Amino acid sequence: VSSEMEKLELEALKNAEPAPFFREFLQEISGTCSETYVVSMQSAVVVEKFLCEHDLKSYFREILTRERLPSKKAQIAYILDKSRVGPNEVLLVDDSERNIAKCKELGVTCFHFDRCQNPRRTKEMWNLILGLVKGAGQLKKSS
Repeated sequence: VSSEMEKLELEALKNAEPAPFFREFLQEISGTCSETYVVSMQSAVVVEKFLCEHDLKSYFREILTRERLPSKKAQIAYILDKSRVGPNEVLLVDDSERNIAKCKELGVTCFHFDRCQNPRRTKEMWNLILGLVKGAGQLKKSS
């Protein structure tokens, strides 16, 4: 089943593009002390290929996929354990409300990203998320 799913994912990858303003967001966030991870239920092959094709891989500390950790909640729990940060220092951006509900159980902040919105609203959302990250960084610096 997994190899068949990967074939479908690779086919879908042919038309996949990063969300509008995503590169700009990553450039901004790379200037903070935040570590950035990919947590995905896609296969590692597909995620790596997408990130490499769009020259985005260097922005991420680690890529976590379904082969290693079978759920978003398990992926976030791994990050909490490995990075030794508190749940209040982790922000999950996801397009699935189900994933968000599960990860909120770990105490992390979650942000629902709607992939079907207009570019202006998408830019506003990335700026809002960036503000959350930068605000958290300021709290850490002043503590």
